[in-house]
Amino acid sequence: MKTLHYCVRCHTLRFGERTFSEREEAALFLSTRLGICEVKIVNELCHKCRQGIGDESARDLFKRYGGEL
Repeated sequence: MKTLHYCVRCHTLRFGERTFSEREEAALFLSTRLGICEVKIVNELCHKCRQGIGDESARDLFKRYGGEL
């Protein structure tokens, strides 16, 4: 099972340094629904967003959405 990271602020889906396009996200969603692959999606803030809004705002976002800092 692969673990993907979803940024709750900029709404990007990443695997390591790789960011998925909208078409790739749709294909991944369909693949999981059909049972072709298994993924786990973890809510977080990407480095760029966390740097832009600061730690205080990041904590407030996670109170709403949950996830990892």
